[in-house]
Amino acid sequence: MLIQINDQFRIKSDSRQWMIERKRIRKGKESWEARLYFGTLKACLKDLGEMMVRESNVNTLVDLPWRR
Repeated sequence: MLIQINDQFRIKSDSRQWMIERKRIRKGKESWEARLYFGTLKACLKDLGEMMVRESNVNTLVDLPWRR
């Protein structure tokens, strides 16, 4: 399964795990790199949400772009 979150993140799964992948440019070509691995989708979504908030440049949760 492949769940596109936005242009920088996606969630991918295989028969044993869920992975948060981040887009990167390598030698001028776009590729996706698995960053974190989880046993459940629930844990994966929780961590992805927290990571997106931590890495954002906003000062309050109200200012998050995906909240609008």
